[in-house]
Amino acid sequence: MSVLNSVVILSLFSVFLFVNSNASVWPLPTAIYLSGPPLPISPVFTFKTSSTSGVLKRGITRYLEIIRQQIVGENVDHHLRANQTLSELVLSVRSDNESLQVDTSYWYILKVSNGKASIEAKTPYGALYGMETFSQLIVDGNLINSTVNIDDQPQYVHRGLMLDTGRRYFPFELVKNILDGMSFVKLNVLHLHILDWCRFSVQSKLYPELQERTTQFYTQEQIKDLVSYAGDRGIRVIPEVESAKVCN
Repeated sequence: MSVLNSVVILSLFSVFLFVNSNASVWPLPTAIYLSGPPLPISPVFTFKTSSTSGVLKRGITRYLEIIRQQIVGENVDHHLRANQTLSELVLSVRSDNESLQVDTSYWYILKVSNGKASIEAKTPYGALYGMETFSQLIVDGNLINSTVNIDDQPQYVHRGLMLDTGRRYFPFELVKNILDGMSFVKLNVLHLHILDWCRFSVQSKLYPELQERTTQFYTQEQIKDLVSYAGDRGIRVIPEVESAKVCN
């Protein structure tokens, strides 16, 4: 079975679990309480925060797009009063520290009650996880319940996926798509196996001979872009270079 097929099967399995989960959230939060009727999301829904984190601001832009796609054509009844729809969610982040480390906190609390919604987190990355969970709770333009109380943090600090780019070249845009998928299921480490069978998949300006065996490799600019793209989604990129390789 190819790596790509394995990724597809894993994705489909995750979708199956997501659809069949009572809470409609994947992975299931540490603690979750849902009750009450559905709550319509306002067509002018927005996030509010006093944080200055660029990671959080870019995350807000991404999740607003995701959420508004789910309410296109829904909840356009202008006769609904403001107190009958959810129009904003307040994000509170204790620290704007954007350094991604092994012990970075992804903890968050998501609350919705009496038509008001909030997410509290220790870091911008916990807030991203909270927004991901919130977006998963929206079905047909409505929050699935009007009362939500979720207290969540990952069980393991390392939740990763390995790509063997040494043996096989993955198109750059595909790697970005994989990072998007990882963020949707709250994975936080992309392990890049960049050397195998004498194939070095990342450009070296100091030793250009490393690329003599292939025409498909990632430029240094692409790697910088990839690390930045991953960081915006709370994902660390860990490269692996094997040293015991003999090429004839």
